[in-house]
Amino acid sequence: MFFAMMLACSPMLPTGCLIVEDNRGPYDTLQECEARHLEMSRDFGTLFPFELKITPACNKVSGATGT
Repeated sequence: MFFAMMLACSPMLPTGCLIVEDNRGPYDTLQECEARHLEMSRDFGTLFPFELKITPACNKVSGATGT
């Protein structure tokens, strides 16, 4: 199973970077996790309408149960 996270950085953010964790996962496949990243990136961009450098990550987790 995979857990979606991303690091969003910009000089416009008070701390420079934010760690954004998905609240829907984990996901059974890497492809599902990557699709969730796209959704998260779009949503985050509407909340913070300035240039962001987004670094996605799909962390493999063991023993997780889906929701």
